[in-house]
Amino acid sequence: MRRAGEMSLTHTLAQPGSRPELLWRLETPVGLATIFALGFVIRVILAPRFGFHGDLRLFQVWTGELVSAGTHHFYAQGGVQDYPPADLYVLWLTSKISATPGYVLLKLPTILADLALAWIAGTLAVRIASRSLNERWPVRALVAAGVLFNPAVLAVGAVWGQTDAVPAAFVLGSLLLLFTGPRSLRREVAAFLLFAVAASMKPQSSFVLPVMLYALYRRYLHGRSRPELFDGALGIAAACLPAVVVWSVSGLPFGLGPIALFRFYRHWGSFYPVTSANAFNFWGAIAFWRNDSTGDNVLHIAGISALHFGYLIVVAGIVYVMWRAHRAIERGANEALALTVASATISLLAFTFLTRMHERYMFLALATLAPLVVLRSFRYAYAILSALFVINLWYPYAYFNSQWHVEDLHFQPLFGWIFGDFTNDTWQKKVWSVAVTLVTLGVAWLSFRWSELSTGLEQRPMSTARTTPVSGLNRLRP
Repeated sequence: MRRAGEMSLTHTLAQPGSRPELLWRLETPVGLATIFALGFVIRVILAPRFGFHGDLRLFQVWTGELVSAGTHHFYAQGGVQDYPPADLYVLWLTSKISATPGYVLLKLPTILADLALAWIAGTLAVRIASRSLNERWPVRALVAAGVLFNPAVLAVGAVWGQTDAVPAAFVLGSLLLLFTGPRSLRREVAAFLLFAVAASMKPQSSFVLPVMLYALYRRYLHGRSRPELFDGALGIAAACLPAVVVWSVSGLPFGLGPIALFRFYRHWGSFYPVTSANAFNFWGAIAFWRNDSTGDNVLHIAGISALHFGYLIVVAGIVYVMWRAHRAIERGANEALALTVASATISLLAFTFLTRMHERYMFLALATLAPLVVLRSFRYAYAILSALFVINLWYPYAYFNSQWHVEDLHFQPLFGWIFGDFTNDTWQKKVWSVAVTLVTLGVAWLSFRWSELSTGLEQRPMSTARTTPVSGLNRLRP
């Protein structure tokens, strides 16, 4: 009787009505509208009061140049023009409203992208969470609030003024289409088109590409007989080819054909050939702003340049993460959840161990972690990494804005306690870099302990357009 009573009590506590009424009201249309409206208002209030002067001033100059010279002659003018064409389409749209945009207008695309990111993260969370978890908690509302009111998201967009949320929203949208819902070529093409837009804007968006390609491998090649492999390869090509075309033509309005565009990205990748460009990561723990492959005083580890050592670590990390994801899926884990975890983990590994990272490049990892906060392990990782991200943003924001004699948030003595001073390799910044590295390694090691994530794995069968069964397919949620 006691056991039955305990089970009855557990069942009662699992019902939505047993939670605070206000919490469940957030899941209603009115509640969600309130959350998003409040998130929008907060951003509009912050936008005109703060900003990373160097970036925003450059955006204002580029907007004027797009008006005066047009897109086709933009790169022919010379000067500092190190953003890819896809990123400049946002400024081109802004120039149609004003040739001299203020902070609010410059930040408006990012503000809207924050809202989109929150909605997509909430939707993805609902689809990868178990039915019981969705019944116990208003998953969509909580995840959306975790994005909209996260100081890290506010800091990089509404405060700093960078556009990282725009490609991140496209990336998360591509994962939503590819990992969840009915499987069809149309959804796969749409997913890779969204990814192509994101990668064209910020090449670091490509961190999730190995996971997306693995998803196609499982769908078209895994477990297929030899005669079916050719058809599977054609299916993968059909899903990816439109995305390649979109990327190739993205520079045409700016006078960059596919070859010139490739050269532009290659030059862009070597614009800061240093270990860490203010990123608190593995290389920040060793030395900031050291040459990673060419020039004087190149940093080497075990006789290998820092650039190539970073590549080796990340390639090994990708192999390890994908192997664990594959093994977990083969053992019956939720495929959508496993692939979302792999996307977040690889993005974090890339930020931590690749050279030439800027402080903002962790944002993609935070965006892909957001739908996973319904699970306790990732909730802690999301909170800790968000705090470390804000700390990382604070240092260059204060340093560069102080050089331009504008609002720099250089609060003393707190700033000195946290960072030391404005020199590169203070022990405080090395401590923060070590902290990011340790959290990254912890996430990579613990992310696939499926026995601890069992509450998120039980799903209803998912309908599929494929006639050939795929391993683990029946465990996906519609």
